[in-house]
Amino acid sequence: MASPSLSHGRAAPGAVVADGPQPELSVVLPCLDEADTVAACVEKAWRALRESGIDGEVIVADNGSRDGSPELAAAAGARVVHVAERGYGSALAAGIAAARGRWVLMGDADDSYDFGELPAFVAKLREGFELVQGCRLPSGGGTILPGAMPPAHRWIGNPFFSLLARRWFGAPVRDVYCGLRAFERELVLRLGQRCTGMEFATEMILLASRAGVRMSEVAITLHPDGRRAHPPHLRTLRDGWRTLRLFLAHGARWSLREPGRLLFLAGLAGYGAALVRGSQASLTLLVLASGALLSGHLACALEVILGLRKDRAGRVDVRRSTASDLEWKLACSALTILA
Repeated sequence: MASPSLSHGRAAPGAVVADGPQPELSVVLPCLDEADTVAACVEKAWRALRESGIDGEVIVADNGSRDGSPELAAAAGARVVHVAERGYGSALAAGIAAARGRWVLMGDADDSYDFGELPAFVAKLREGFELVQGCRLPSGGGTILPGAMPPAHRWIGNPFFSLLARRWFGAPVRDVYCGLRAFERELVLRLGQRCTGMEFATEMILLASRAGVRMSEVAITLHPDGRRAHPPHLRTLRDGWRTLRLFLAHGARWSLREPGRLLFLAGLAGYGAALVRGSQASLTLLVLASGALLSGHLACALEVILGLRKDRAGRVDVRRSTASDLEWKLACSALTILA
């Protein structure tokens, strides 16, 4: 990724500017055409820092806005980072890289998160947690105000992926998609994230869980976003599939290897039963056993192939494994099984 360009906004009262001492916390807001709300978010973040006595800075990572968002953010006191590579993850990665604080709190610039809850995250970080995740869902003590989250996200997508994160990776979170979270800056740099889209936030949780990072959760309130000029950037089907393939790639043991082994064993058992029955074995039994063997073999083979796409540090190469490998291999496997 090319180095982001920087521009400095008017320092808010109590601000720690770029050439001052290292702040304790950097608030990073990704932004793409958020003229309706970005200034209010910056002002709320500064207010929370001042009222809680936390030395900090506010960074807006702008992803090519054309509606004057960078100028509004700078006027409100933010340091603006201009990010050429498109994508929610790209903007956040550049903002985190440009941050100067020991800790980073990231949150959307659509005014759906209350930055007045910032001190609760810092308190957890001071207790020794390395990553503190917000939780909007009532199951984790959070609150979702009417109209703040689409029903499909609230009742299906978010609970499903959060359950997978807990079961497959041991992540102690109930809201894996929540974009309001705080963490040690150096931790995220060490994780070496690769996703550039909306799944960046989920990838952080999965990699941190695999690395044994100390995590905690803070209950927060989700508000309806304040956008008027355009709808949310999140696309349910597109981003849902990208998140699913991320889980499939990083959790290949549970998504491929273990189901593959069970299917293979079931196929062997079917053939064993057919041998015992001899000529009395039904065609249906043989077809089912063959299908189980083939499916199990393909699942285990795909898990091995994905494993070969890891880098020297043992991380799955998401850009290659999920985008260019996983989709067409799944399609070929499905066609083979059907044949």
